[in-house]
Amino acid sequence: MRWRLLAFGVLCGILALVGWLYLERAASAPPTRASAIRVVEGPDALARIRSGPHLVFRNTDQRTGYGRVALAALDAPEERFVTDLACDRVYVAAEHGICLVAERDVVTTYEARVLDAALAPGPRISLTGPPSRARVAPDGRRAAFTVFETGHSYAAADFSTRTTLVDTLTSKSMGDLDGWQVLRDGAPFRAEDFNFWGVTFAPDGNRFYATLATGGHFFLVEGDIAARRLRVLRAGIECPSLSPDGRRLAFKSRRTDAGRLTWGLRVLDLDTGTETALDGETRSVDDQPAWLDDTHVLYGLPEERIPATGGGDVWVLETRAGATPRKLLEQAWSPAVVR
Repeated sequence: MRWRLLAFGVLCGILALVGWLYLERAASAPPTRASAIRVVEGPDALARIRSGPHLVFRNTDQRTGYGRVALAALDAPEERFVTDLACDRVYVAAEHGICLVAERDVVTTYEARVLDAALAPGPRISLTGPPSRARVAPDGRRAAFTVFETGHSYAAADFSTRTTLVDTLTSKSMGDLDGWQVLRDGAPFRAEDFNFWGVTFAPDGNRFYATLATGGHFFLVEGDIAARRLRVLRAGIECPSLSPDGRRLAFKSRRTDAGRLTWGLRVLDLDTGTETALDGETRSVDDQPAWLDDTHVLYGLPEERIPATGGGDVWVLETRAGATPRKLLEQAWSPAVVR
């Protein structure tokens, strides 16, 4: 009994020490710069914010408007303007956007809404699973979104996705990619386990790039909307994102870190086929990057603050080897740049 009491006392001491160290670390951590949060009041205020280059993103700040769409001027990202529109994933280009929502109730349902220039949502589009990726063509005429039909992570071996194209003028579905013809080396290519995700549109609004997964392999495919055809281009590319000038693709690439699956960021030059590892970012980036401009990408990472609030942060990284990442938006997710 004496030894048991001694062991219990030691355990209590260790737990007390761990708690003290946690509080000390939280108290001594450098304070994060809090963003100024404003609530958008009326369409005129929204139009003023949208009149210049700006960012559109999901606000994850717990103080005001958690989960709602926010905007910030590109040259003053520390001041955000929160709308009354709630999205789990959002993307905006030209005069249209796409908003993916999880309606949490006794039974959770999922939907997509096409957004107009004032971020007003159109008719509901029912989704078959949790939202994952969303993109809008540069001309705003088409949107694409991906949902998980089984699983909730691209790290799982048994996940299944569905990727759908939508006409933003009518909110009508143009079908999902599962029914499209796929060519590899000029020959038909087909398997029962095909999964597509991570669409990114070319400036012409007809072509796009996406990820095709099959048999444990991951391919970059190029799509032709008019022909409803996909062509396999290259292996090892997930969640591509086309640069504004249409010459480079940023993407995430699988790697193993101490036996654990992680993702690193890379850039593919479409003219030369050269890949550049953005090795200045050493953390795992499980996100589809977005381009800030022709030489910088944006991406989301889970927050690192203590105590955690369940949000994320948006980082910016120059697209060259060795570049150092910089935090652009705190407590934000799903960024899009609108010029």
